[in-house]
Amino acid sequence: MRFSVDAWDVGYGSALNLDDADLPASAAQVNTNVEVPESRWAPIAPADGLTEPSAVLFVDGVRRIDARVWIDDLIDPFDAFDDPAASTASMAVCASYAAGVVCCCGRAGRRQAHLLAANVRRGLFTIAPHARDIATRSGSYQARRSVPSDSVPLTMVLSNALQKALAGLEVDTAGQARTALARAHETAGRSLVVEELDDYLLVIDGPLRYHGHLKRALGFIKTHRAEYLPSALNGIVAALDPGERSPVFLMGTSWERYAWYLRLPSVPDVQGAPWAGVVRCEATTELSETDVIALANLSQTVLCRYASVTYKDSRAPQNLVPIAGLEGALRHRLGDARIMYRALRQAATHG
Repeated sequence: MRFSVDAWDVGYGSALNLDDADLPASAAQVNTNVEVPESRWAPIAPADGLTEPSAVLFVDGVRRIDARVWIDDLIDPFDAFDDPAASTASMAVCASYAAGVVCCCGRAGRRQAHLLAANVRRGLFTIAPHARDIATRSGSYQARRSVPSDSVPLTMVLSNALQKALAGLEVDTAGQARTALARAHETAGRSLVVEELDDYLLVIDGPLRYHGHLKRALGFIKTHRAEYLPSALNGIVAALDPGERSPVFLMGTSWERYAWYLRLPSVPDVQGAPWAGVVRCEATTELSETDVIALANLSQTVLCRYASVTYKDSRAPQNLVPIAGLEGALRHRLGDARIMYRALRQAATHG
């Protein structure tokens, strides 16, 4: 396979903007009468006397484009001598991505955080049918082919393919959490009966799009790119005090998820905006309404504890402290982007 590396720095505004390419749909149907009738919507204060999980597992993933590459469409380079006009190339991206799980366990006053699992992958995302893995001195990029679309731009096709691969890695990594949790307790010499292995809460950084089947999973969405509620109910969300949440509602199109809004505690200098510190939580519809409401109540106690502060994180309070730490650990494991770029250039030159 012949390929070349684009010399333009991917940090200077590529058309492949991964942060904006996979926006959630805004045409979701909403049922606001799940927990209480819409006419009785009001802020819900934290409940007292809840039994908290002995462990909270935070799942997150990071991604980085190491280089844009161009793959020759001709399988046989000698074909270009017969028909020079046929010598074309398709754009692809070489990306590194990683997923991990960090565990915050123990009871009040003795909580500890430790990394349970971390997995790193590198991929060549392309629509070229003859694409093969790219081996470099710093790692191999596995060829991951997508089907081109007449209605979706190529950059979006590649972006969605990368996002889907990252989501799959997050699911696989989260699936290791239960075994890793038991192993970590055994290695540390802690006594843990079998029943306690199910006493955890799984917090997914982002929507539950690919994670809804995971046991005791809670989606955690930090940013708001669409309005799901009527304007009157949005006003109730804006009026939430720290620790308060909205009633549970149901939303979806071809999918369905339970959701609620929660305001995290924040320092005074970021409390001025109506939605400052507000996050959206999601739960699977496989749960009963009673279980979802119990999960929503639990989120008020658990998530508020891990809210970040502005002098440590510019995304405070939404970027929870364990998630911020996990992101840093995963980005470190991706390796130096400059080294990966040079390795790809050398692989392209020397074949």
